[in-house]
Amino acid sequence: TTALLQLDAWLGPLPASALSVIDVPWHRGISGMSYPGVVVTSTPWLSTSLDPAFERPLLAALARQYTFSMAAPGDAHAAFEEGLALYLGRRLLHEELHSRNFETPRFFGGFVPFTVRSVLNSVTPEDPRLQLQRLADVELPADGPWRAAPAAPGEPAQRIAALLYTFERHIGWPAFQQVLHQFVDRFRGRPATPEDFSAVASELLGHDLSPFFAPALLAATPFDYALVDLRNDRREGGFITTVVVRRTGPDPPVGIPLVVRFDDGAEVTERLNRREVEQTFVYHASTPAVFASVDPYAVLVFDANRENNTTDLQPRVNRIGVRIVLNWMVWLQDALLTSTALL
Repeated sequence: TTALLQLDAWLGPLPASALSVIDVPWHRGISGMSYPGVVVTSTPWLSTSLDPAFERPLLAALARQYTFSMAAPGDAHAAFEEGLALYLGRRLLHEELHSRNFETPRFFGGFVPFTVRSVLNSVTPEDPRLQLQRLADVELPADGPWRAAPAAPGEPAQRIAALLYTFERHIGWPAFQQVLHQFVDRFRGRPATPEDFSAVASELLGHDLSPFFAPALLAATPFDYALVDLRNDRREGGFITTVVVRRTGPDPPVGIPLVVRFDDGAEVTERLNRREVEQTFVYHASTPAVFASVDPYAVLVFDANRENNTTDLQPRVNRIGVRIVLNWMVWLQDALLTSTALL
């Protein structure tokens, strides 16, 4: 009920006049299946309080209901329909299950769950960091018969879902939610395309947003921004700092910032030219640069490798890594004491 109320606030009334929820055996592998007016989930025999295993596939199936009424005949725009379903499913799941959706691998044929309390898959919506993109309950099985198009990594549907998330990161969720509501309302019962979505967004926001769904971005061309060099050369009276940024793939839909921070706390923000493949920035300062990051706010969700976006010459201690190591040491100590008692 909470999910339906949330979807109604985001997108308007559910397209189906009635809704049947079917609970199937957990080992059938069809949890998350969705057809007009029908959603399927399953209840594992064993579950933990921090593993909403029943809710996750149900939320993904409910979000998919909104895409059926906009389906185009044939397979011409099937990838867009599936990409929209993937995006809505992830958005709803993170919204409804934040702070309690922990990683829970299952053992012994999927029967016994074990919740990893240090790995939270859905952070609060106010958290500026990227939400997790690979959610098994939303995209597996990738070739399910209820899907409009394959949902495996690298497929066009995954690309479109990442473009929609990039769209949201660029204009903000409140504005993007209005675009979604207007789009779903306008094309309820009519075939919809990526061009229709960008036209609605451009109309509501007052400027051209068609680059988000340009043919080059919709294609499976790899895209990657990389900070290839951060160098400080000592000169009389200070330093000369050189920063080099390189891009592979098509032009991004928006200009992306580059942030450079110096040892004295000063910070410079540049706006990258989205048409240039490689750009070099040179600074004269009294102190050396210690940090540089391209796309520091993670707007370009479809960036293939975010690990090469940032260079930090004074890295901080990884608190998550320290916590994992300490947890492992405590577990090892318990295991040794248990083994000693059995000898």
